[in-house]
Amino acid sequence: MTDMKTITLDESNFKQMIEQYSFLIVLFTADWCEPCQLFEPIFDAEANYHTAITFAKVDIDANPHITDFFNIQHAPTLLAIRDEIIVDGTHGAMNAEEFSQLIQLWKNINTTEINRHFAKNKTTSPQIT
Repeated sequence: MTDMKTITLDESNFKQMIEQYSFLIVLFTADWCEPCQLFEPIFDAEANYHTAITFAKVDIDANPHITDFFNIQHAPTLLAIRDEIIVDGTHGAMNAEEFSQLIQLWKNINTTEINRHFAKNKTTSPQIT
């Protein structure tokens, strides 16, 4: 079940949400995926704690275009997106401490140079449609 602190992304709102929020952690999940079901309460708890970050979920079965675009091969998969740029990703379930450490790592990434690079090359960067 999606917590109030997480948003559900689908093909109708994905691009808009990526553009709207400066820092998203996106969980690619599926109802049939047992590791996903075990990880979701941890994901939701961190969403409640880290209110400055937007936590979102994508159902991989209901959103094949998004799944294919990001070449998602495993569930669960996490992507950290800062200023519309994927800065890191991982797949597989993890415990709360591991996820908390990963969030801290993602929060501490200095995106200045990354943003500068993509600002110069914006017309050649792949676009989410």
